[in-house]
Amino acid sequence: MAEFREAVRQDPKNFQARSNLSALLEQQKDLDGAIREYGEALRLGGGDDIRYNLATALERKGDLAGAITEFRQTLGTHPNDAKLHAALAGALERGGDLNGACEQYAIALKLAPQDPGIRANYERLAKASSIHMRSGSGG
Repeated sequence: MAEFREAVRQDPKNFQARSNLSALLEQQKDLDGAIREYGEALRLGGGDDIRYNLATALERKGDLAGAITEFRQTLGTHPNDAKLHAALAGALERGGDLNGACEQYAIALKLAPQDPGIRANYERLAKASSIHMRSGSGG
């Protein structure tokens, strides 16, 4: 950890050093520190891989709105990335937006029809949504 902090101290404008520190902080369950450093890495010019990592850290922390925003922003430049659509779907589902989640899983499945995880999540959620709608609870 000390080496990563020292790299940032020596070159505070190096977004890659901050991203590396963020990943280590996230591994050590310091999500606040990781989120702060991922945000700084983005501000310094980091790309969508860093934004994706920020989104997953926000989601792990329970900031679903923040995670959804970051996933959507990343999808703006990578609309054909099935993994991103599936990640957004998972965050939407955890946030209670089953229709939005089902839509995102459907897009992910269209992009990666052979992915068994995406297919299973889509089918599970589509079935749950159908049961939810039939019960008269809305969606």
